[in-house]
Amino acid sequence: MTPPAVTISSPAANSCQTNGSITVTGKATDNVAVTLVEFRLENEAGVTDYFPANGTANWSATVGGLIPGTNTIRVRAYDAENLPVEAARQVIFVEVAPLTVVTNGEGAITPWHDGQLLDVGREYTVQGKPARSHFFTHWSGSMESTSNPLMFTMSTGFVLRGNFVLSPFIAVAGSYNGLFSEFENNQIESSGFLSLKLTELGAFSARIILAGKRISFSGKFALDGLATNVVLRTGASPLTVLLSLDLVGGTDQITGTISDGVWTASLQTDRAVFNKTDNQAMQTGRYTLIVPGNDEDAAIQPGGDSFGSVTVDAGGNVKFSGTLADGTKVSQKAPLSKNGWWPLFVPLYGGGGSVLSWVIFVESSEASFTGVFTWIKPVLPNAKFYPNGFVVQRELSGSSYRPPTNSMDPVLAFTTTTGQVEFSAGNLAEPFENAVMFVNNKVSVLGMDKLTLSITLSSGLFSGSVTPPGATFSMPFRGALHQKQKYGSGFFLGVDQSGRVRFGE
Repeated sequence: MTPPAVTISSPAANSCQTNGSITVTGKATDNVAVTLVEFRLENEAGVTDYFPANGTANWSATVGGLIPGTNTIRVRAYDAENLPVEAARQVIFVEVAPLTVVTNGEGAITPWHDGQLLDVGREYTVQGKPARSHFFTHWSGSMESTSNPLMFTMSTGFVLRGNFVLSPFIAVAGSYNGLFSEFENNQIESSGFLSLKLTELGAFSARIILAGKRISFSGKFALDGLATNVVLRTGASPLTVLLSLDLVGGTDQITGTISDGVWTASLQTDRAVFNKTDNQAMQTGRYTLIVPGNDEDAAIQPGGDSFGSVTVDAGGNVKFSGTLADGTKVSQKAPLSKNGWWPLFVPLYGGGGSVLSWVIFVESSEASFTGVFTWIKPVLPNAKFYPNGFVVQRELSGSSYRPPTNSMDPVLAFTTTTGQVEFSAGNLAEPFENAVMFVNNKVSVLGMDKLTLSITLSSGLFSGSVTPPGATFSMPFRGALHQKQKYGSGFFLGVDQSGRVRFGE
């Protein structure tokens, strides 16, 4: 007799199932009659016993116990006379589960799989996309990660939370300006000026002025307010710039360090916060500035007083123009900090020198602003004045300046109509002075020496010339008034030294 034949109609070979059981159907034929159809399941969990199917010629069976991966369903048919005939089919069982996706903060997650049935054990990739002015921070839920995009392996009950925050840089975006120096070791190669522009998303562009060179670089702050940049320099070792942005303290400052590996300078910059519309600087006005020299050691460092004029506009912008006591012109424009700090820095002598000072605006009876003024002059063999160079630190003093409204309004509040113009150092054989009459803001000479002195009332600067006793030549001089202390001072240049001129009661 002919043995029976058995076939499996469904499922199709290698089909994917969505739960732990499957319905299998097929046909069995024989030239007499099929008496029984049985089935069993084979997989990594083991092999089951044979169970009878429903029906014979057209049979069906519900097979349970499938596990993820490859499963083999084996079927056999009997007739009354012959050994059973088998058929087998492999199916791939893929377990699925719903994914829960949520957002914390303003942002989107793509692709959006929330509530969708995903294959357990399969890898998927998602990406957090923050809304405008926001940042993606991290993933939480069934796993913790800061990677974005994120690759994860699906499992049952998987929850994925994308976390977003409003940019912390919005409140502190703007322009920052400040100084760096070793301070206790004043060297031209380790002191300078840094300006930085910060966007609302933490990106910045910056420029360093160091040893007369301008070096630009850019970067981005992390959400903790820190940034590290290695800045390459032509012909010199790279600079490591460590920046710390205050995000919570309200100082409106970026601090940090700048180092070339040999020296390390401290850095402080302040944000420009004033504007002419709704946050005007209370320091708005005109000022004069005087930096005293050292007339007792004028052979080594300038004996005259450096001076200048300063204006602060309503937007907090400081404009400085002055003359150092060796005749060098200096000028700068820089913003004032909210605490009244002016980062004064001017590179000099082709980058070999500079002046640097944190000038602090604090009104008192003696001054409107003060600061430690560091003046570095390099060795310049061909220089007429101080070719050996110097590094000096002096306490500068600034005074608010109010131009007189008429000739009867004194530019200096002398208690008498007479005063003295004194000259010292500057290769003079000895100091000398001239008595003057000061009336209606004009100076008249009372002594016998040849002296002229005129005051520019709009700025508070003065100039003139004098012929020293016994000399046949005339020396020009210049300076500035200090209205708060009721005097004026400046410098003149001798043969190879600088001397001081002082005008007061």
